[in-house]
Amino acid sequence: MDGLVRKLMAAIRYDVELRHSLFSVLLSVTLTHVLMDGLVRKLMAAIRYNVELRHSLFSVLLSVTLTHVTYVFIPTERQLLPLIISVPLSATLSVLACGWRARWNVAQASLLGSIFSLSLLCCFTTRNVYLAQFARYLMCIAAFHYGEFLATALTNRADLDLSSYLLDHSLAYWAAAALSWVEYVLEVWYLPVLKNPYVSYAGLVPVICGDCLRKLAMAHAKGGFTHQVAVQKRSEHRLITDGVYGLVRHPGYLGWLIWSLGTQVTIASTTHYYYYCCCYYYYYYYYYYRYYYRYY
Repeated sequence: MDGLVRKLMAAIRYDVELRHSLFSVLLSVTLTHVLMDGLVRKLMAAIRYNVELRHSLFSVLLSVTLTHVTYVFIPTERQLLPLIISVPLSATLSVLACGWRARWNVAQASLLGSIFSLSLLCCFTTRNVYLAQFARYLMCIAAFHYGEFLATALTNRADLDLSSYLLDHSLAYWAAAALSWVEYVLEVWYLPVLKNPYVSYAGLVPVICGDCLRKLAMAHAKGGFTHQVAVQKRSEHRLITDGVYGLVRHPGYLGWLIWSLGTQVTIASTTHYYYYCCCYYYYYYYYYYRYYYRYY
């Protein structure tokens, strides 16, 4: 060991590239440790004092476990059966463990956990390119909606409720999503050449970037970030001009816009990509700005 250390120190002394490489590695490891340590501490504190978050995490972990177990024992040609089994089973067990009052919380967490885990398994096990493509899309949807609840629980506990999953977003939101699913099935059946897998992988980039931007906005604004447009000023409301808000005026809206357009790229949905663009233009220009200037 003494000879090895001497040789390493000599190499570091005379090799500039090695010094730079070791410095970068040590710096990245240190920063990762510091950031993860703070995040883990914050998460553990939130779990300790937030019963809704405990119930949700218990349900989502239980649903993921049950989905993986049922997936192992069920033939691959019946890939929907794990979802059909794990969602009601995990929801029932979670209600028994957490209580009847937590039923809607654990039901939503169980649904999202089962969809995410089954989609993840499908991506790595199926030989059907189109099924794997749609599974990646469902993973993005499930991760986004559960991430909304988790981010709200960690940054703005006062506004945490059953709607924090955003599964009851609006009828128009789910109608547009359902139409994109219909379009995907029709294009796979009649125009499969449009479903390029490389385009699908490229769509993950705006999905991840948009979701991260939105979660950064939620973490930075804390109590000032709400899922509903606030029309009355509260004590915790303040104008934020630093952090991510120093780069983008409305990072929450922009993050959601990038994420949702990225989901359409993930399933290579050309028609609904432009349809989403038109809808967002209408919403932001004709609804949001009129609503904004009306109250502010």
